[in-house]
Amino acid sequence: MGAAGLFSWLAGQQLTKRPEPDDYANPGQFDLPFEQVSFQSRDDNVTLRGWFIPAEDARGTIIFCPGHTGSMHSDLFYAPWFHEAGYDLLVFDWRGRGRSNSPVVSFGILERRDLLGAIDFLKERGIEQVGLMGFSMGGAVAMTTSALSDAVVAVVADGAFARVVDSVANGIVQQRGVPPVIANVLSRPIVWATSLQLGVDVTLIDPIRWAAFFHAPLLMIHGQRDPYVPPDAVYRLYHKAREPKELWMVPEAGHREVYRLRPEEYRERVLGFFGEWLRAKD
Repeated sequence: MGAAGLFSWLAGQQLTKRPEPDDYANPGQFDLPFEQVSFQSRDDNVTLRGWFIPAEDARGTIIFCPGHTGSMHSDLFYAPWFHEAGYDLLVFDWRGRGRSNSPVVSFGILERRDLLGAIDFLKERGIEQVGLMGFSMGGAVAMTTSALSDAVVAVVADGAFARVVDSVANGIVQQRGVPPVIANVLSRPIVWATSLQLGVDVTLIDPIRWAAFFHAPLLMIHGQRDPYVPPDAVYRLYHKAREPKELWMVPEAGHREVYRLRPEEYRERVLGFFGEWLRAKD
């Protein structure tokens, strides 16, 4: 293995290692009722753990889908306003994060099995339709899962990437200060090495590959100043996605900064979208 191959292999190991845990939180800190739950990822033996947060006379059920290195703790602050709006919530850790099993993470291709397992778990509880609230990588997982499961009836994707290789390249630029032209060259062998280590082609999660098959209504939220997923990639993905779809691009926002900069409008748009497309089954 040459120097370039060794570099790519080591970079792949860094991208797939289990991240440090987020600061602990639980729904009780937000005065929310909750049940600790566990279930299996679809098609493998990974045990996933999380919380089911019930609402009285629920109008629907929403699954939170965290980012690449995030856990169910990091996005829990959104939960109270979903609960107040009358939605049941399933919040859980992807494989390799928090309290769930597996020593490695991926860019979404294995986490999609986790989301399908979460949908299976809810079906066992009599919940046939779900909305997905995806953040960053979780948005990519949510969108592509909507092409595979009829249970998904609404998707909100905040800061999702269009292609893994582009996301890796932009990450190298932002975190290592490498010029974009070099980062674009490096990203492909890194993604290849990552796929080899995981035993699955991680680029198969690329939403741009699946966009023509999204069958659930889609709301994409993005910051125009996002350094990891620039607007041109978002527009290409949005153009390929099927109707019904909406895109909210915020000029002053970076990666996942829309809620911080426009909290009231964010809440109104997201709840309005789920209110239109996600309803409890009669």
